[in-house]
Amino acid sequence: MTKNTSVKSKQRTIDFGEVNTNKKIVGKMLDLVKPELERIDSRFLEPACGDGNFLCEIFTKKLDVVQRLHSKQQHDYEKFSILACSSIYGIELLDDNVLLARARLLDIFTKSYENLYPDTKKEIIKSLKFILSKNIVQGDALSFLCGEKLDQPLILSEWSLIEDSFKRREFAYKDFISYSPIDGPNLFSDLGEEAFIPESIKDHPLMKYSKIYGNN
Repeated sequence: MTKNTSVKSKQRTIDFGEVNTNKKIVGKMLDLVKPELERIDSRFLEPACGDGNFLCEIFTKKLDVVQRLHSKQQHDYEKFSILACSSIYGIELLDDNVLLARARLLDIFTKSYENLYPDTKKEIIKSLKFILSKNIVQGDALSFLCGEKLDQPLILSEWSLIEDSFKRREFAYKDFISYSPIDGPNLFSDLGEEAFIPESIKDHPLMKYSKIYGNN
């Protein structure tokens, strides 16, 4: 895998303000949210993820938890590794960074998976790869747009584990960070505070964890 440096080129820094956070600083920053890294399903979003320095470290730590808790049964390791992957999101303006971030994350899982089990399954790799294609996306987190011309709404998927299957719902990114209050007590606020409930733009049927790659 290509060695990561803080500055790939002066021109990219000038044009896009690209500076990658080094591993030491990433580690110190993630120490501030260490309890969340112990939760396999806790969600992380990096709105300017570069080629994945933060995401790779988060995924590595989550997989450490999966291995510690669920590696006795290959079935469980596969399922909870997919859950860990599904909880990680990245938005990045530069398409080469998006591809590299996805590749680095997939490589982290593949090496761990192959090291633990002699009989790995291609469909598990394909399912992880599919999730990464939906969770690590090219776009502009400030304009909420994606596409080559930044003229399409930026869409992210929510993945929920239900026994051995996943439920996928798609949301417009702008709805995650726009504030639409609901007055009075509600299910999302124990204190009667205003809360925001985004509406999905598409709901997908349940898919077995090893068959997620067929969920278009």
